[in-house]
Amino acid sequence: MSKYNREAIIDKGIELMRKNGYHGTGVQHVLKACGIPKGSFYNFFESKQDFALQAIEKYGDDNLRMIRALNDRLDVSALQKVELFFGDLEKFYRSKKFELTCLMSILSLEVGSEDPLIASKIKSKFDDLKKILATIIKTGQESEEIRTDWQAANMSDFLINSFNGALITMKYEKSSRAIRQFKSMCLPLLRLDT
Repeated sequence: MSKYNREAIIDKGIELMRKNGYHGTGVQHVLKACGIPKGSFYNFFESKQDFALQAIEKYGDDNLRMIRALNDRLDVSALQKVELFFGDLEKFYRSKKFELTCLMSILSLEVGSEDPLIASKIKSKFDDLKKILATIIKTGQESEEIRTDWQAANMSDFLINSFNGALITMKYEKSSRAIRQFKSMCLPLLRLDT
């Protein structure tokens, strides 16, 4: 039994890749940050690609838990849930001084076109996230709070894609300007009275 914790290694790798990207985060960087020898890393991961796939899985699952918990709340409306979801993400990125970005977004930019396994894992996790967001939007449509002339799945897809574009801008501008613009321009499009 290894004394090193696989979950802790993945968490540290996620943080490093969110900050420095896939190519800027070598196995050696993860080993050093975790204080573990190279052999221990390979007890858990077959390769850097395998490590990235496991990181995407965990990161995606963490995001799904967050949006599911929000979806389960009974004290806020569907529209408020959508606003809270993106608002909470903005607060998180601001708290990290805009040094981190979405793991799946950064990996899709760097290696998505050259690594079909990573691209497929990213797509799967984004699809899962979009489905739950679409469920929230659909609930809002049924309660006549969110416009019904657009399909919930299309609105969810548009919001997630637009937000990821804002995250990329946030990363190089080191500010929440693009996220605030997204929230002020995209989220009002959901309202029934638009």
